[in-house]
This record gives sequence, C-alpha cells and structure tokens, in this order.
Amino acid sequence: MSTLRNRKNLLLVVALLAAIRFIVVPVFDWQQENIDDITAKATRLNKAENVIARKETLAVSLTDVEKINERTKTLYHSFSSTNEMKLSLQQQVEKKFSQHKVKIKNFTWPNELEGDIKELRAKIFFEGDTNDIALLHMDLSDQATFFNIVEWTIYIRRMKENSLGEASGSLVFSAYNLSTNLEAK
Repeated sequence: MSTLRNRKNLLLVVALLAAIRFIVVPVFDWQQENIDDITAKATRLNKAENVIARKETLAVSLTDVEKINERTKTLYHSFSSTNEMKLSLQQQVEKKFSQHKVKIKNFTWPNELEGDIKELRAKIFFEGDTNDIALLHMDLSDQATFFNIVEWTIYIRRMKENSLGEASGSLVFSAYNLSTNLEAK
C-alpha cells in the first residue's frame, strides 16, 4: 500500500513538474517577451518625443547644414560622363602647365574610385625650369575647386649659384564628381 501511495505521489509530482514545464514556463517566457517589446516601444516613443521637442532646433541645424552643403558643392565637379570629366580636367591642367612653360611628359588616369561621389585620380610626369615649376605649384595650390593635389614629387638637377636649375617630377591629383549616374561614354 505504501508503494502505491508513493507511486501516486510520484505521479502527482511528475504531473506538477510537467504542468510547470509546459504551462507555467511558456507563460513566463511570453510575459518576458511582452515586457521586452513594451520597453523597446517606450524607448522609441521617448526618442520620438525628444525629436519633436527639439523640432525648432533641428530645423535651424538643417538650414545650417544645407548652407554648408551648398558651399561644399562648389568644391566638386558635375559632369555627366567620366570621359567628359577627364577631358575637361586634362585640358585645364595642360593649360596651367603651358602657362608656366612646364612640359608634360606623360598624363595618365590610373584610378577611378567608386562611391556616392566619384573620385578620379590622374598622374602627370613633367619637366622644366625649377623656378617655373615652383610658380606652377603655387598656382595649382590655389585651385581648391579644380582638384586636390595628392602627391607632388620633384627632382632638381643642374643647380648653380645663379640658377635654380632644372627639375622633373610627378604630380598625382584627385577630382570629385557629384553626378552619381556617370557612364564611361
């Protein structure tokens, strides 16, 4: 009889544990998921209320950013094709070099970096009088909207007491285009 009673007690304990495992635990898990969901929604609501409270400040900031963006756009080109941009830049650079009597030995376009704003890089090998190259360097440095000088290498030779000599070297520059749908026409 006592074994029968022990079995009944054991069966009751097993039934109780099964009820806890399959009924109570899922209810607690469900409640915890709901608490987590409500907490996340409360956080989002708080952030949205903060944004609404700062609406006027954000509008002023947006206006300031738009002004800065318009000024920054002057530093970039806006060509419809890569080749059109390359041709225009190369003509402008060759004109600057010829104005300063510096000979271009080679002009290449080794890199095109993709992204929201397309970056083109060019490498120029040149030679000429050191004084003329120094004047060219100063002139090109003033061309912030034209392009950015990435690398400038100069080798000077035949310097004398009364002459700066001759120089040769290379120049790497990059130019940026805002047009996001460029094609290599």
